[in-house]
Amino acid sequence: MRPLERIRDALVNGGFRIQRDRGDSFQAQCPHHDDHNPSLSVAWKDGRGDDVPRVVLHCFAGCDTADVVTALGMRMGDLFAEDAQSSSKCDHRGLWRSQRPRAIYPYVDGDGEVLYYQRRYACPICGDVKVFIPHDPQTRKNGLPQGVRVLYNLPAVREAAACGGVVYVVEGEKDADRLNEVGIVATTAINGAMARWEQSYSQALHGARVIVVADNDGPGVERARGVAGALLGFARSVRVVRTPLQGKGADVSDHLDAGYCLADLVDIEDSDNGADSDDRNDEGELSDAVSQRLAELRTLLLGSADLDGLPEPEPVIDGMLFRDSLAWVHGKPGNGKSFLVLDWAGCVATARPWQERSVCAPGTVLYLVAEGMSGVRRRVRAWESWNGVPMDQVKFLPVAVQMLSATDRDAFVQLAESLSPSLVIIDTQARVTVGADENSSTDMGRLVAAADAIREATRACVLLVHHEARSGDTLRGSTALEGAATTLVRVTKDKTTVRVDCTKQKDAEPFAPVMLRLVPHGDGAVLQPQTIAGHSVELTESERAVWKALRDTFGTAGANPGQLREVSGVPRSSFYRAVKSLINREMIRDAGTPKHAHYVPMDVVEGSGVPPGPTRSRSADSSLSHVPHPFRGGTDGTGASHGVTLTATGIVPSQMETERGEPRRLREDGGAYPLPKCETTQEEMKAA
Repeated sequence: MRPLERIRDALVNGGFRIQRDRGDSFQAQCPHHDDHNPSLSVAWKDGRGDDVPRVVLHCFAGCDTADVVTALGMRMGDLFAEDAQSSSKCDHRGLWRSQRPRAIYPYVDGDGEVLYYQRRYACPICGDVKVFIPHDPQTRKNGLPQGVRVLYNLPAVREAAACGGVVYVVEGEKDADRLNEVGIVATTAINGAMARWEQSYSQALHGARVIVVADNDGPGVERARGVAGALLGFARSVRVVRTPLQGKGADVSDHLDAGYCLADLVDIEDSDNGADSDDRNDEGELSDAVSQRLAELRTLLLGSADLDGLPEPEPVIDGMLFRDSLAWVHGKPGNGKSFLVLDWAGCVATARPWQERSVCAPGTVLYLVAEGMSGVRRRVRAWESWNGVPMDQVKFLPVAVQMLSATDRDAFVQLAESLSPSLVIIDTQARVTVGADENSSTDMGRLVAAADAIREATRACVLLVHHEARSGDTLRGSTALEGAATTLVRVTKDKTTVRVDCTKQKDAEPFAPVMLRLVPHGDGAVLQPQTIAGHSVELTESERAVWKALRDTFGTAGANPGQLREVSGVPRSSFYRAVKSLINREMIRDAGTPKHAHYVPMDVVEGSGVPPGPTRSRSADSSLSHVPHPFRGGTDGTGASHGVTLTATGIVPSQMETERGEPRRLREDGGAYPLPKCETTQEEMKAA
C-alpha cells in the first residue's frame, strides 16, 4: 500500500473529514487538535535527485508532524515507501524542520542557570543520529550565545575537581548522562569531536584526576589526545582510554551495554599527549609505570658541578642555526622567507659556507613543501645553476602533512628519523595546521609538541616558516611559539634588498643583520650579498639613497631633514627609518639642536675624505654655527652674501666667480674647492 493511501485510510477510519481530494493531495481534519474546519494538508512529494519520496503533513494550526502521526496510531516511518524504510542509506536532508528533537541537553553555569541547550535529532526511518542543533533560550533562536562556552554538567565537575576527584571526559552528552546515572561524574564539550577545546574547560577541571574516553575511531582518538594535551598544567593527572570493543566508533555507552565495567577500559598506548597517567591505584600506591619513570628521573638529576659536562650547542650554520633546536623564520608575504630557507638548505646539503659563515653540520635536509611546489622547482634550478652544484642531499616532500593529526605527525616523525637530517624545514606553518586556531595556546602547544617530537627523533634543527600579523613584526598567533623557539629570524624586504635579522637566540648572541639582494637568475631568483663600496656595513636602497645624497650633495655642510629627504627622493615613510638606521650604524650624526635636526656624515668627523659641502665664512662671526640654507641666498648680518645655488654640476656660491668655467665650493676660510662636473641636469638631480 502506498504511504498516501495508508494516511488516507487512517484518517477515514478515525472519522476525520477529508475534502479537496486530488489524488496525490488532500485536506483533512487534524487528529491532534479539535479541528472543525479541515486544516491538515496531506500531499505526496516525489523524490528529486537524492531526496526521499514521502508524505508531507502540514497542520496550519501549528501541530507538529510527529504529534499528528502519533494521533493516527502510526509511526514516522509510515510516511515513507517500503523501500525507503528498509534502505540502509537514508537521505536525511530536509527531514528536521518537521521533527521534534529526540533529546534536549541543558548546559548550565556554576549556579545551575541554563545558558543554552543542545538538541539531538534522529532519522524517523533508521533512527540514526544525524543532526545536533544548539539553541539559545534568551533569543529563542538556534545557535550558541556569543562568547559563552561551558562544560556539560558543570556544577558536578567543579565539585569533583575541588576535592581532587575523578572526572570522565566523553565525546557526547548521551555518554555523559549514562555515566552520571550510575554516580560517575562525567562531562563533555558541546558538538563533541568537532568542538574546539576552550581554555575555560581546562580551568574548570583544575585539580581533577581526568580520564578522557575516546570513541573507537581515528577522530575520536585524536580528539582525546588533544584534550589530554590541553589539560597539561590544569588537571592533577590525565589518562586516555578507550573501550576494548573492536567496532568502529564504539563509545562508553556501547562498552557498558556489552557488559563491561569502567575498569575494563584500556589505555591508549603512545598517546603522545605529554600528560601524566593516573599516578596511584585504588590502594594509594604508585603504579608500576609511574615507579619506573620515577627511577629514570632520579638518575637524570644533576648537581652544579655536573652542569659543566653538558655539551655546548652544536651549530648547523655558525652562529645562526643549531642542532637539536626549534627555529622560526617569519616575515610578511613576499619578503623572501622561502628564498632564504632554500638557500640555507642548499648550503647545509652541499657543505658550502653561507654568507661567509661556515656550515658546521653538513648533511641531509628534509624540506616539507606544503605550498607552491612549482615555484620551489624554479628556485632550486636557479640556485643549482648559480652555485654550480646540485642539491642532491635536499629531500623535498610536496605534501601538506598535518602536524595536529596523530597519524600524519607520527608518520612524518618516522620518515624524518629514517633520513637522519641535520635540518628539517616546514614551509609553511599555516599549511600544516589547517583548521587550527593560531591564537589558541592549546592548538599551538600541540604544534610545538609535534615539532619537538621531530627534534627528539632526529636531533636536527627543526625550522618552521611562518607569517607575521598584518600590522605586526612578530610571529602571527599565540606567544607559545616565541616561547618555544631557540632561534627567531625575521625577514624584511625593500625593493630587491632582503634583510635578515635575528630577534631571538636562546643559546648564543643574536647574529648581526645580513643584507642580501634578490637577483633574477634563469627562471627563478637567487640571494646575493649586498655591500656599499668603502663600507663594511650593508644598506637597504633607502639607506643608500639617503647616505649618498648627504655625502655627495651636501658634504661637510650637512642638511636638515627636509633638504635631505627632498634630494634623496626617499618617501617620508621610509626616510626617517633609514636615517635612524644610519645613525645607529654610525655613518651619520645629528649635529643640530634637540628641536632642529641637522645631519652630517660621520666620515667628516673621522677624516675619511668626504667632499666638503657649502659652509659659510666664519670671518664675520666665528661664534655662529648656523649653516645657511643651500637652496637660497642670504646674509649673516654683515651684509656679505653667502648664499649658494644648486646647479647641474653641484652646489656653488650664488655670487662667486669661477676659474676656467668650473663651479666652486666654499672652504672654511671663504675659498672654494672645484667640483667634478656632473652629467645630469638640475631637474634630474632634484629627482635623484
